[in-house]
Amino acid sequence: MLPATGVIGADLGATGNETQLIISYIFIGLAGGQLLFGPLSDSFGRKPAVYIGITIFTVGCLVSLTAQVFSVMLCGRL
Repeated sequence: MLPATGVIGADLGATGNETQLIISYIFIGLAGGQLLFGPLSDSFGRKPAVYIGITIFTVGCLVSLTAQVFSVMLCGRL
């Protein structure tokens, strides 16, 4: 993903260093997911938490795939 950030930013109309936010949002989403799904997996078990996580990841990928605006791409990566 890192080598393609310039191309992604150009296609979606990002300016300057905004394309670096793609990588930052991925890491913010990973950190937030661990904080959220750790207690959920303790409460409900690992299997339902994994299914919910895979569903959220798939929806985020589809949002990023179909994004026409850079801010929508960032929401999908988050």
